[in-house]
Amino acid sequence: MTIYFDLDNTCIDTEMIRRMEARVALRYGIPMRTYFECGNLALMRDRTTFSFECVYDLLHEYYPDLPRTIIRELYRVLAVRCFMPGALQFLGRFRKEDLVLVTSGDPVFQRIKIETHLLSHYTREIHIVNDKTICIRPESLPVFFMDDAPRHIEAVGRAHPWVTCIRVHEPPSWEIQQETTHPHIYVESLWDAALYITGVSK
Repeated sequence: MTIYFDLDNTCIDTEMIRRMEARVALRYGIPMRTYFECGNLALMRDRTTFSFECVYDLLHEYYPDLPRTIIRELYRVLAVRCFMPGALQFLGRFRKEDLVLVTSGDPVFQRIKIETHLLSHYTREIHIVNDKTICIRPESLPVFFMDDAPRHIEAVGRAHPWVTCIRVHEPPSWEIQQETTHPHIYVESLWDAALYITGVSK
């Protein structure tokens, strides 16, 4: 058995992390809504190079006197562990040999979050890629893929019809694609996914 799972909003609570970031911005006089809008714009421009430096550049257009010290404070937020409900139980349910983390985004930015949450202790492989389909291999069946983003569920399901795709709760507001008609299992948390996988793998 191989279980591929996503990082943001699947294993860790990225929405909570973003709210903590917005509270940092608020201390600098930036409304939370403005911070979210700039963060979303930075993500839409290029997810593969997203960083707080990119967000700062956008904020600086509205707030020319904004000090660069905010960047350092935003990175400090990433040192806080914010697991999604049920994620730690999920990670403890399976062998390290069964779990593979697959995420997309800027490698440096993603690696900080991965190290904060000590995910290398729970997984045999970690992939930070633009296209998640290239990581899926039929070396140990059955194979499961879990993500909150419908676009990734759709891509993996179409590229690898033998994979059981599991969408874990609803996607965040910054996901451009909010729905998919591709067949998949829907659960509320990684723990619910663990229970499903355990049940069908007996």
